[in-house]
Amino acid sequence: MIEGSKKTFLTGTGGVSAHTRVKLSGSTVVTAGATDVGIGVAEFTASAGEDVTVRLFNAGGTFEIVAAGAISAAAAVYAAADGEIAASGTLCLGETVEAATADADVIEILPEADLSQTPVAQLPHVADPAACASMTTDLTGVDTGTDMTAAQAAQIVADLAALKAGIDANNVAIDSILDQLATVGLQAAS
Repeated sequence: MIEGSKKTFLTGTGGVSAHTRVKLSGSTVVTAGATDVGIGVAEFTASAGEDVTVRLFNAGGTFEIVAAGAISAAAAVYAAADGEIAASGTLCLGETVEAATADADVIEILPEADLSQTPVAQLPHVADPAACASMTTDLTGVDTGTDMTAAQAAQIVADLAALKAGIDANNVAIDSILDQLATVGLQAAS
């Protein structure tokens, strides 16, 4: 058990480099890839089989991580290969506190989400846009039968058209919310 911001792990195959994101692999840590959040950042370089201290993502505060190329200050950063961060990608990790001018610069980032959590899977919308697009308000062929007048049927069709418009508006709002969540690391799991 640990009650602090750092933990020592045995380094797995390939070793790890200082200031790179690492992930668990069995009982060891290895370098995290572009699709891995990881558990934290290696404090120093360690070869396979050596102990390495990891600053855990659940520790809070800022982290120093190796940049995979130039990144502007106050820009979103994403997981990159080799435990690094990049100016673009699919897994947002936070925001830069300072700029990186070249590959391998070590820069400070401020996580914008709880990086100790697994990204949540994006659930499909309840309203299918294709199905909504195929909805019609045409009364041709509607059999009103003896229990419903044409005026009542027309009111139902008008209500359905209003419902369709509301669903379309909600889909736009849902997409906007999902985009905003993705910018803080809550996005569709791959």
